[in-house]
Amino acid sequence: MIRMFIDDVRYPPDDGNKWIIIRSYDQFVDYAMENKILPNFISFDHDLGMESENGHELVKDMLNSVIDGFNELPEDFAYEVHSANPVGAKNIHGVLECYFKYKDKI
Repeated sequence: MIRMFIDDVRYPPDDGNKWIIIRSYDQFVDYAMENKILPNFISFDHDLGMESENGHELVKDMLNSVIDGFNELPEDFAYEVHSANPVGAKNIHGVLECYFKYKDKI
């Protein structure tokens, strides 16, 4: 299982799993450009430093790349939002839940 932790400051839990650590929106884009299949599990942060793109924008662009056929989510894809920003976390959850409702209808 491939696990990804997206956060500009914090580190993933020391749970014995190997994590890919992504520190910025641009670093995620680079990963997605190099890897057609995205990780099985992603832990999202909303605030990604001083960048204009945040975790909400990252999730929207990630899902658009899946819808457009550029990237794929594994069948067993799961996620969590570990952001301390409650509004940002709610927005990330909302976009992901909308996508999964859309996916279930097609």
